[in-house]
Amino acid sequence: MRFLAYFILFLIIFYFYCEISLFKLVISLIGVWPTLIFVIAKFILVSRFAKKQIIKNDRFMQQDETNLKGMKLENLKIEGLSNILTTVGVCLVTLPGFVSDIFGGILLIPYVKRYITKSILEKVFSKTVVVSSKTTTVNQFDEYIEGEFSRKNDE
Repeated sequence: MRFLAYFILFLIIFYFYCEISLFKLVISLIGVWPTLIFVIAKFILVSRFAKKQIIKNDRFMQQDETNLKGMKLENLKIEGLSNILTTVGVCLVTLPGFVSDIFGGILLIPYVKRYITKSILEKVFSKTVVVSSKTTTVNQFDEYIEGEFSRKNDE
């Protein structure tokens, strides 16, 4: 247990070391004022994007059940997880530091977000089934199950 606490503490210290080192490098390359202008401009742009995203998430969460009944469960989970990833990306970009900006910016790219969403949903919502020494992976989003059956009374 102590090892885990020390490891987490080491990761936090290493993260701050990387952030400070990268910040000092950028200041030495482009100067103090351009770096400050970049940080302020980034904050303004991200705050506008965050406002739009919060409004979008709020509208999605307040939809009536009648609107949601027409959507498949898979689409609801994809949309919800996509909104969560976008919110995490916006939070990372608003944090000061260039490393968090890079990871937050990567999370805001639609193709990356779609890939991460699908990979998470496949890992979480698929299960392995063993049937007569054959291992198959069943996706819970499948609507049809193929197979054969016979009743004992029909024979």
